[in-house]
Amino acid sequence: MPQAFYGKDDEPIVMGWFGCGEPVYPNDNECWKHGLTVPNIMTIQNNKLRRYPTNDMLSAFEFIERTISNDYLLSSKHSHLRFELTQTEEFSLKVGTEDNYWELTTDCSNQTISIDRSHLIQLIDEEYGMTRSVAYDQFGTDPITVDIFLDNSFVEVYLNQGEVVFSFRVFIASDEQRAIFSQAKQIEYSLYQEKIQ
Repeated sequence: MPQAFYGKDDEPIVMGWFGCGEPVYPNDNECWKHGLTVPNIMTIQNNKLRRYPTNDMLSAFEFIERTISNDYLLSSKHSHLRFELTQTEEFSLKVGTEDNYWELTTDCSNQTISIDRSHLIQLIDEEYGMTRSVAYDQFGTDPITVDIFLDNSFVEVYLNQGEVVFSFRVFIASDEQRAIFSQAKQIEYSLYQEKIQ
């Protein structure tokens, strides 16, 4: 259930429980199950409610590099990827390992952007489906900005700075996770990693 409140400077902030109910998770033996989403500032733009990480949350990640590559080793389990998508080219991003990953894809024929968790070894909440999709038409014709925040088993994907948000859990044990972009086209993206205190 989302919890909304005013933060410093009277910013409207919302956080929610990352998960609900009593699914079976791999971390159950550690005596915890759920967590909180990233703290988000709520705004209304063009009559749409948006939520996007607070400036304090964004400042917890330091800029590493801006690069063009198809394959990147994620050296931290706490990362932030940022890039743009066009609505006229097919695209996919796989995050994980070769045989254990989740995927972000675009489908030009159906005009959708989707998250697919069916390629994960540890499947959770299967009864609710492994794929979530959103239609292009609500984004207009401009390129779509994508921000992906990775925090251990928690993933949040923000489209157009919170016009649409996907929040989900994944359990990938390997420390050698990669971000693999579709081979059809190299994409320029920025990588941020959590600052070491």
